[in-house]
Amino acid sequence: MKTLGDLFKTFKERGNATAFVYRTGVRRFVFSYRDLHVLSLRMARLLEERGVKKGDRVVLWAPNSPWWGIIFWGGGRARRDSGAGGFYVRQRTGGNHRETHRSETY
Repeated sequence: MKTLGDLFKTFKERGNATAFVYRTGVRRFVFSYRDLHVLSLRMARLLEERGVKKGDRVVLWAPNSPWWGIIFWGGGRARRDSGAGGFYVRQRTGGNHRETHRSETY
């Protein structure tokens, strides 16, 4: 395993193993690797539908939660460099797309 893309490919085969446990007050939500894989692909599709493409910069501003990971992995899939199979890591912002999520509505 050499890239984040390689790591992402392992999520599906890890199946129901726990990826995240998210606590909000008295509620406890468990996300499996399968959930992370499926939700990340859905996020990638949503970003692509909204016009995010290779080379775009996407700003990820969210509290620590499973949604942060889902947006991170989905954004990497939406903007994937198919030639190298890697993910873009941006030190500088200048994004032209914004996604928000209110974790309280989950």
